[in-house]
Amino acid sequence: MVDVVQVFTYGVVKVAARTGGDVSDQLCPGERIRVFWATYRRTADGGATLYRSQVRWLDRAQPRWTMTLSLPGACGDSWYVVAGNAGIPQTLKPGVVPFGGGKLNWETGGTC
Repeated sequence: MVDVVQVFTYGVVKVAARTGGDVSDQLCPGERIRVFWATYRRTADGGATLYRSQVRWLDRAQPRWTMTLSLPGACGDSWYVVAGNAGIPQTLKPGVVPFGGGKLNWETGGTC
């Protein structure tokens, strides 16, 4: 399980792995959890194209990640912080919110 320990603040999001209440609150040796962020730039048709992304694996030695998202800085930008094995699409169709239940923190861009 991955928790957001600091929601999006000036482009920074912090996440941490946890084992669901165990006192040691550590992942087992060899256990890894894939986490990533992806940012998108709005297209003229209301969809979006991938701007930047980064993937990391949380494990027992590195159970936390302070990520700095790179945003295009335009109206309608969207961003997602995700845990799991979802692919990172290069494009999003208008109205599509990707990544299903793996989303931990996100902003869909809203209207301009």
